[in-house]
Amino acid sequence: MQYRGPVLERTPQRDRRPHSGPQRVQKSLSPQRRHGGMGAARRAGGLDLNDTVHCGKNRAAAVALLCLAMLMCAGCRGVAPSAAENVTPERMQILVRQHEAVILDVRDPAEFQTLPPAPGAVNIPLGQLESKLDSLDRDKHFVLVCRTGNRSAQAARIMRSKGFPNLYNLEGGMQNYWKHKAQ
Repeated sequence: MQYRGPVLERTPQRDRRPHSGPQRVQKSLSPQRRHGGMGAARRAGGLDLNDTVHCGKNRAAAVALLCLAMLMCAGCRGVAPSAAENVTPERMQILVRQHEAVILDVRDPAEFQTLPPAPGAVNIPLGQLESKLDSLDRDKHFVLVCRTGNRSAQAARIMRSKGFPNLYNLEGGMQNYWKHKAQ
């Protein structure tokens, strides 16, 4: 049986003083308590998780706090700063005109049958990107595109790690681009 804090017992009244309710006697179940083990840590300013978790009132709060901390830690992995600024199809056209940005399509060429590339786009499939980065000018602006925007975001992370500072990701990918063009 695990120690769960002091156990309180009711004892019968033994004298004839005015009745103020049952008296309570603390019974120690732990030798550590008798010798100051866990309490000594508390008196010294330390925090003992066992004391907090095993307290009846604080147990739910401690569990909730622990769950919240775990969720925050788990969420931290997925919330990294974006490697590229997400841009709309209109903003992509402005970048191409004003900064001579290169539209870099990271889809496989077989995908061009269903969604053709943007005019003037350079195709380097995501699987070949790292091996071809040395042939690209790091000072240029790149708008990365794929079908939906997921692979282009991966490409942006790869390029950012290799020293490309001016990266943009077409939000919604070529699906969004052609939908926008049709309107």
